[in-house]
Amino acid sequence: MRKVLLIATYDSFLNAGVEVAKNIENATVDIYIRKTKLNQLSDRQLSNIPNEYQINYFLFNKYKQIKFEKYDVIIISVANSVARVMISFLQKKKVTIGCNYIIISLFPGIIFGDIDSITSRIDSDILLCNNKYDTDIAKGIVTEYKLNTIVINYGFPQLQIIKKDNFRNSIYFIDQVKTPYDKRERLYILKQLIFLAMKFPEYNFFIKARVKKREVTVHNNLYPFEDLLKEIENIPNNFKITYVSTYECLKSAKLIIGINSTLLFESIANNIPTISLKVFGIRDNFYNKYFLNSGILYTFDEIDKMLLKDKIILEINNDFLNSFITYDSSRGEDLCKIINERILHKKEKVLYNNQIIKFNNKKIINLSSILKTLINIYYFFKSKI
Repeated sequence: MRKVLLIATYDSFLNAGVEVAKNIENATVDIYIRKTKLNQLSDRQLSNIPNEYQINYFLFNKYKQIKFEKYDVIIISVANSVARVMISFLQKKKVTIGCNYIIISLFPGIIFGDIDSITSRIDSDILLCNNKYDTDIAKGIVTEYKLNTIVINYGFPQLQIIKKDNFRNSIYFIDQVKTPYDKRERLYILKQLIFLAMKFPEYNFFIKARVKKREVTVHNNLYPFEDLLKEIENIPNNFKITYVSTYECLKSAKLIIGINSTLLFESIANNIPTISLKVFGIRDNFYNKYFLNSGILYTFDEIDKMLLKDKIILEINNDFLNSFITYDSSRGEDLCKIINERILHKKEKVLYNNQIIKFNNKKIINLSSILKTLINIYYFFKSKI
């Protein structure tokens, strides 16, 4: 059995790491969650973890107390600064005490080629990238600096290709807590969705919220849609706020709307019509400049016209698909193959080194015996003189 250790922090990091761990064959998994605040993960967010996985918590200044050396694979799913420190420490530990674990790092969501995100993980043994765009940058760094890192276009770790419902009439807006952050902008989205729900009663409209109003997690939502809903007088029956899983959302979706959520990319990968709202312009903090000319940027008026025609057909740019959606379809098998080969290579190396040590020890013993014999002969003849 492979012994796997997952180091994680918040919900998205934890979920992504768990999905990678699930793909490692014949593995027992221990999870160590970096403690950053009280109740950083709710019971609902922890409910997706398999029961057989052991969960522990640690403070960052105590991470060196973890017994890393007893694991075959260590998955690092944390923020950039922590990833950089931990990967550097683990690589040094390999050299100083001869550990044989394999370090895997990943990205829990879309990073759009962010250099700091990539370089903070580039010294891993295996780096799992989310798309070709990030993969090409990471491979370029590996080549330029002659690193030994294996870079895989793994796709989003949590991505599932879902068997969709035959009849789908649900339209979801994906809430990201802080995108948009401004109250007026969030209220505008809410009013526009309710307007569409009233105009098109044949569809069910949902806001898929990331956290519940009183749910204590690391995500602090200053303007929850539940509160903003109180400012609306007439709420149609076909409009609701929901907390369903990504799986349930994609399974029943006729259309997914958002701004820059990773779920938009999961939706496109599942061939579900997907829209990124451009109603607030192109902004750095929205990261929607990468959607320019992609074929997924629309306004609420344009969505209205699509629903009026009952035709939601989007033509997505092929370059955008190739850069941000495509991934290695055999990713799970490829990862296991690399892990198995590396573990086998490390065992052979250890065995080889042990044989050398035994051989050298035997040589020393033989030389010692010869020297001892020569000394005895010398003293024997000396006594006869």
